[in-house]
Order: sequence, then C-alpha cells, then structure tokens
Amino acid sequence: MGWASVSHPNQGYYLDLIGDSHGSLGRHEEAVEAYCRAVLDFHEQGTEHAYAACLLKIAICYRALGHEPYALRYLTTCLPLLRELKLVDQEAVALRELAACRVDCSYAEPGAG
Repeated sequence: MGWASVSHPNQGYYLDLIGDSHGSLGRHEEAVEAYCRAVLDFHEQGTEHAYAACLLKIAICYRALGHEPYALRYLTTCLPLLRELKLVDQEAVALRELAACRVDCSYAEPGAG
C-alpha cells in the first residue's frame, strides 16, 4: 500500500506540501502529480481556497515544464475562483503567469517572433 492510498482528513494539505517540495527542487512533473491529487481531495472536501490555490500551482508547474496549453487551461480555471474568493495575491500571480504564458505561446507559433 503506497502513501497516496491512505485516506486522511488532511490528505490534500499533505499532498500540497509534497507538491511544494517537489516544485522547489525543480521536479515539476512530480509536483503536478501531487497537486492533482490534492486538488481532487480539496474539491471533494469543499475546501475552495486551497482548491483554487492548488490549481494555480499546477498551472505554474506546467508553465515551468513548457506545457503552456495546460498552464493556460489551469489559469483560466483558477482565475475566476481566485477573484470570487478574493485571494488578491494569488490572483495577481495568476495574471502575471497568464500574461507570460501568452507571450510564450506567441513565440511558439510558426512565423512568430
């Protein structure tokens, strides 16, 4: 039985911390995996603030991996939630990431740049 198969009331928060650890070490794929599991738990528990913030972390990791389309998907999902929940600091981060992601995408288009 692996660590992720054990159910705990705070499992989402533990997974979020594991994602933070992986992300800080530059292991963004592992961070995304942990964050995605955390997001499922946060959604199931109705923990809206943690859910929205974790979606943002997934987007940041996907951008770091160079997967801008995935980053854009998560950013456009979390931005309305961050606004609704009045998470101003995270909203500002999401807006900066969205702008940077759009710039990255424009350079990736054929004939751009």
